[in-house]
Formats: sequence, C-alpha cells, structure tokens
Amino acid sequence: MSLGKRIKEYRVNNNIDQKEFAEKIDVTQPYLSHLESGKVEASERLKNRILKIIENGTKETVETSETVEIDNVKSPKHYMLGDLEIEVKDVIFEVVKDMKGSEAVCVGNILKYVMRARKKNGIEDYQKAYEYLGYLLEELCKK
Repeated sequence: MSLGKRIKEYRVNNNIDQKEFAEKIDVTQPYLSHLESGKVEASERLKNRILKIIENGTKETVETSETVEIDNVKSPKHYMLGDLEIEVKDVIFEVVKDMKGSEAVCVGNILKYVMRARKKNGIEDYQKAYEYLGYLLEELCKK
C-alpha cells in the first residue's frame, strides 16, 4: 500500500482530519492532501516521521527535543528549507541582489515556486516556475 493510502487509512481509523495530521507531521494541509493523493512524495525524514506515528498506532505525535514557534505570516512552513533554518526569501534575495527589473522578478519567482513545490502545490508550482522561465527567456532573448 502506498504511503498516501496508509496515511489516509490511519487518519480515518483514528478519526483525525487532514489539518490535525498535517500539524502532527509539520506540513501544511494542502501538502498532506498531495501526499495522500500521490501528487508528491515525502522526503525520507518525513516518511520516517509519518511511519513512526502510523506504526505506533496511536494518536500521539512523535516528540521532538524542542518546540518551534511558526509564524505563518512571516515564516510559513512551506517557505522553510528543511532543517537548514533558511527561508526561501533569503535564498531569493541573495540570488537576485545584483539583478534588475524583470530578470530579478522572474528569477525570484522561479526559485520561490521550485523551492516550495513539494510542500505546497506540487506540479502547479512547477508549472508556475516554468511559466516564469518562459518570461525570463523572452526578456533575455530580446537583449
């Protein structure tokens, strides 16, 4: 059985909604939905976290050594790069700091969509990145 089907079966059997389970595994609800439907694959670390919960067979979360406050306005989970404690915006600012105008906008959006895709909108974000890559190439070919 796929991981997504196992997650859904576990949730249904334990009367847990997607939002609650997403919080337990530290992802967004839309990302969990994509996991369950097979649109995205979980990282090894996330798979292990999920399997510990599912195989334990309880509604308990996996304990961590520290609690991290998440500010969904300033630092949403889908804009954090794994355990690096780096936000996507910091990477974007560093990459585009010497660019101007539409080049900076396009590159920034490409990076944003690619880096958040697995945690947020999956293929839709990759399609948006592809669209901005097209805009960028149009602009660069004009020069």
